[in-house]
Amino acid sequence: MLVTMVNDTFAQRSILYVIIEKDNLERIEKADPFTLESVAAGGLLAPIQFPEDFSLLIAYEPNTEELYEKARRGGIEFMRYLERGRVWKPGVDGVGNAQRITRDEPK
Repeated sequence: MLVTMVNDTFAQRSILYVIIEKDNLERIEKADPFTLESVAAGGLLAPIQFPEDFSLLIAYEPNTEELYEKARRGGIEFMRYLERGRVWKPGVDGVGNAQRITRDEPK
């Protein structure tokens, strides 16, 4: 799994990129979740500089060789690579189709 936080000071926006690789997906399929811990908790998740404008991008990439080649170069080319197949599907994507999970309060 490759994880990177982009804090764009010009746009005042933070984006967390989580790229799942084939072995990660195989573990998830077996109900073995992964957790991203903050740097303060001993993990690798950098602080969110702009929480009021925060996005999470989750991608799957089976070609790890190309993924790491693009990641080493970094920059906008890497971001475009991760979003190369993005498709907006009206009626499926967006807030109107999201499900919120709530937890019942103890009685």
